Amino acid sequence: TVYFLQDQKYQVPETAVIFAIKTPEMNGSARSKVLFDLYLRSLSDKLSSPLFFAGQAGLRLSVSQVDNSFVISSDGYSEKTPLFLKTLFESLHEISPTSSEFEIFKQSLLSTYDNASKELPLKQGFQLLNSILVSTSPTSIARYEALQEISYEQFLTFGHDVFQKAYVEGTIYGNLTA
Repeated sequence: TVYFLQDQKYQVPETAVIFAIKTPEMNGSARSKVLFDLYLRSLSDKLSSPLFFAGQAGLRLSVSQVDNSFVISSDGYSEKTPLFLKTLFESLHEISPTSSEFEIFKQSLLSTYDNASKELPLKQGFQLLNSILVSTSPTSIARYEALQEISYEQFLTFGHDVFQKAYVEGTIYGNLTA
C-alpha cells in the first residue's frame, strides 16, 4: 500500500518518501537482525557512488531496520526522485558482495557488537531491558554470537531470498512528477 499526497501549500520542488518493507525473513531473531545488518552494509557499499552524486544533487537517503521492517526514506528535490528510487529498488535485488567484502563487513559488525559491551552501563542496561521486554530486540551479545555462525554462502542465499515475499507500506509527499 502506497499513499501519495500532492503538496498544495508550499509549492517547492521537493519530495519526501518513506517505504517500510516487511518480509518473513525479518522475524526479530538475532540471526535475522544480523543478516539485515550485513545486508545494509553491503547495500551501502554498492550504492556509495550513486549516493554521493545524489547528495550533491540535493537528494538524501536513509536505509535502516526499524522493529521488523526494512525502512527506506528519501527526501530532496523531486525532479530526480523517481530515477533515484528506481536505482535503489533495482539494487535491492543485486546484493552479492565478494567473499573478501563479506569478511570485511562481518568483521566490522563483530567489532560493533563487541564494542557495545564497552558502552556506558546505563545504555547496556537499557539494551538488556529492551531485549527482555521486546522479544524482537536481541542484545549485542546475541547478535555477536549469531554473526559468528553466518557464512558467506548463507548470506548470499539470504540476499537472494529476502524480498521474494514482501509487503510494502509507503508514503510519498511533495511535488512529484513522473
